[in-house]
Amino acid sequence: MNILLMKMNQLSKVFDLTLILLTFALQNTTAQVFLDANNDQDAYSLIKSKGYGIEETSLHTGVKHITQKWDNDLNKYVFVFTMHKDIDGDREKRVDRQRLEIKTYGPSPENIKAGHEETHYYRWKFKLDKDFQPSPNFCHIHQLKAGDGPDAGAPIITITPRYGSPDKLQLIYTPSSGVPGRGTLKQVDLNPFKGEWIEAIERVVYSDPGEYHLVLRRVKDDVVLFEYESNALDLWREGSTFIRPKFGIYRSLNSLSYWRDEQVLLADFSLTEGTTFTSPGAPSQVTLTKNGSGEPVLSWKDNSNNEDQFRIDVSMDGGTSWHYLSCSPAGTEYWVVKGAPSENTVYRVRAENTLGNSDYAESETITGVTPFPERKALELFSYPNPFIEQTKITYSIPFQTEVKLVVYNQQGCEVDVIVDKVQQAGEYEVKWVPGKDRTLNPGCYFARLTTEYTQRSILLSMIF
Repeated sequence: MNILLMKMNQLSKVFDLTLILLTFALQNTTAQVFLDANNDQDAYSLIKSKGYGIEETSLHTGVKHITQKWDNDLNKYVFVFTMHKDIDGDREKRVDRQRLEIKTYGPSPENIKAGHEETHYYRWKFKLDKDFQPSPNFCHIHQLKAGDGPDAGAPIITITPRYGSPDKLQLIYTPSSGVPGRGTLKQVDLNPFKGEWIEAIERVVYSDPGEYHLVLRRVKDDVVLFEYESNALDLWREGSTFIRPKFGIYRSLNSLSYWRDEQVLLADFSLTEGTTFTSPGAPSQVTLTKNGSGEPVLSWKDNSNNEDQFRIDVSMDGGTSWHYLSCSPAGTEYWVVKGAPSENTVYRVRAENTLGNSDYAESETITGVTPFPERKALELFSYPNPFIEQTKITYSIPFQTEVKLVVYNQQGCEVDVIVDKVQQAGEYEVKWVPGKDRTLNPGCYFARLTTEYTQRSILLSMIF
């Protein structure tokens, strides 16, 4: 027994180390990074865990300028960036400006810093207060700026609210020193942006000349409020090693009478590097069922492996008009509906990433006699586990569906396909015997059960 426990302990340590190494490798090599608020950890540590740095004032002792809160419009947690008019400054100084931004920076992984001739995609959401106050001076809520080099002082691109009659939202461009063309590329009335969640999608090819494309959409109805595109801008700073995005509040303290304590809400930062990236595949099989508590549950089949999240819309008039309802993280395939759906309600789901959106998949229209079948959980177990030569794997499925039960090694390579067929709803038991002829070495493996609706995975430990 003591020998068995020692083997299990050694195996556990190896598995823990493997997970750490795999996690580190993924964080530092993947070209797709998604950051959203979750309220499970401090906002600062959450932001830094994704490779971003933070620039904020240190004059306001004991105050956290970036926090998280639940937002009823997005139906999720969001980041709150708070700037105080009379106290905050630029880092450790109270000079002519205030700064509160997150950014990629020197220590960031290379895949979230833009190099020469690289293509980067950025996607994020922001909300200005309905009474947001701009000034005649600068107030950037987004910048693209060189991270170093002799010409890193001025941003290349900014999104800037500006005081006027009426107030404006400006897209401002600054080329390299000595190059003509500086100025406002486009401006629109700021009022439609106030008090609304806006989603920005930005594509940049960092070269001279480079390519730039920006779209700003109102989240609630997906209406485009702003769009600009050019392939003739100087989007690289000679002497720099990288360009980086910055998000937050960066405003001048000149004309201080225009300012007030201000909050800007931000959410769902997505960053992707590379030209081989593709938009996600559309989900399918959108159905409404109920869970064990009787709550309606919207389910769908995930047909993509590169989405950042799913957007869920609702129509109360049978599909004539649609409005944003919520979003669900990548890899999920259901969302619990709040409250009983009314007559003529229809739901639709799409997958999203920085490149774009998939097509929508719609549910059936709800009628007064629509029954919601009970949605039972997909279950997966094994016993014994750890094991020496063989283990029994049991699983249950709630609906008739295609079922695939596959075992993978720690490198993610497929080592055995145990089940691959259509099965009726019910409970099943299969035997896995990897140790009979010692074709597989003792160690950690993963069994993944995949259906048309969702998937589950468990760790299998084969010992000596």
